[in-house]
Amino acid sequence: MKEIPPDYYVRMHAVEERHWWHRGMRELELALLRERLRPGARLLDAGCGTGGFLRFALDAGAAETVAGVDVSAEAIALAREHVPEAELAVASVTRLPFPDASFDVAVLNDVLQHLPEEEVGLALTELRRVLRCLASP
Repeated sequence: MKEIPPDYYVRMHAVEERHWWHRGMRELELALLRERLRPGARLLDAGCGTGGFLRFALDAGAAETVAGVDVSAEAIALAREHVPEAELAVASVTRLPFPDASFDVAVLNDVLQHLPEEEVGLALTELRRVLRCLASP
């Protein structure tokens, strides 16, 4: 496995803040989620990286509270700086540290393609578990 450069997540955050593609994708995602985002909504970003989408969602008034997980402790440390009001944890999308039916909306931005194929189903099952309207009976 290749070593990650020491400034990788700092550079990633800078690109996510400025690059037109990231800004555009956030706007598209928000438009697609609008009907699910109601007053008091709780949003999970599974694979939140440095917290860019969480900050955007809060600033846009898209959710009242947000939470995020990422497998990188470095990314979560940066997310804590940029989104101190978020509930953040170092965790995999295959083992979310939240109770059943905790969220109204969940997003995965550029995450599933990084999982081994045999873990994709488990990740989707975990997301279903933590979503209010989709939680298993």
